[in-house]
Amino acid sequence: MVSTTLNNAQYFPWNWTITSIDPAVHQCPPASSLLGTFAAVNGIVSVIAVIFGHRIILQKISCGMFGKKGSRAWTYMWLLPVGLQLSANAIIAAVIKRTAGYHADFKIWQLMLFLVARPRLSWIVLGGFAFQARKPSRKRSEPLIPVPYASPGFKASSPSLQPYGSVYSMGSYDQSSYSVDHLLQTSPNPSIYAPATTDDTSDDYPWWSAFMSQFIGEFMLQTIALYIMGLTAHFASGHGYYEISKRKLYHSLPHGAHMMYAGALYYLVAGSGFLLFASLFIFFNIRASKYIAKANTPAIVLVLVLLLVSTWMGSWIFWAGFVKLAGNLYCPPKLIHQGVIWIIFSTIGIVLGAGM
Repeated sequence: MVSTTLNNAQYFPWNWTITSIDPAVHQCPPASSLLGTFAAVNGIVSVIAVIFGHRIILQKISCGMFGKKGSRAWTYMWLLPVGLQLSANAIIAAVIKRTAGYHADFKIWQLMLFLVARPRLSWIVLGGFAFQARKPSRKRSEPLIPVPYASPGFKASSPSLQPYGSVYSMGSYDQSSYSVDHLLQTSPNPSIYAPATTDDTSDDYPWWSAFMSQFIGEFMLQTIALYIMGLTAHFASGHGYYEISKRKLYHSLPHGAHMMYAGALYYLVAGSGFLLFASLFIFFNIRASKYIAKANTPAIVLVLVLLLVSTWMGSWIFWAGFVKLAGNLYCPPKLIHQGVIWIIFSTIGIVLGAGM
């Protein structure tokens, strides 16, 4: 079994591995645990994204600092989710490399870029909520601030009873000076006596900022992941692993290699369509002065399904094939630590990416 696993290294387009020095002391996690970590992170981060990606919730917990209505901070705040994901990957790579009992001959940047290709789901989940609009508030008018009543003949005994100008005089009470017009003219802040009308009838999409920052961030991360997928597909193509006509060579490949190469090729093909669509979508929304697009439920469902079966599915196929092919050659320690790091950094990216 060990010799078979070592022979599988020839199917990798990279020359680094992560192995346990003493498998009896440090056992390698099974493929189900590796993929299960991705699934758990996806599920937890997606729930967090729906909660803390909501503009009003974020506005309340940040005391108004974040979650401003109509904010277009997502046009640049996507940099934070991208930077945080790369930072999380770099920290995980450093943790693996410095864990005693394991041999890891990769460079930090190599594993950092490799982990960018992991599947992420929260941006798709946010897309399912991003087009949900809150009902706008109605216009409301506040009445004039009540003017204190004073009976005829009232005489003020102190200048402190003269709030604005000569509403009350030191002599006899002048009822004509008690009019609203007089208050508006003599008050140092006449606006407090005017009817306060607020117009809050514009559309409000509370998940929009969080979705757009995550969507643009995912666009950039998937562009980076094209390097890993392209490297894998180029390696397989150069060795003739895609040529079904070479039946002996094709059927001699391990099943994990077939999945990894197929996932990389699928990612490249589907990813090209996604990146084209995403670039147009991002360009349109950046150029728009405000969010004006309307989408019906069937259209949203169709787009989300297409996203799920494109690069997201390609990532899963690639990783499922890789961990099955690698076996003990990919033996990363501290899976729980990795998951916690991804969850924390992803949560920070969602909160900050939602905009100011």
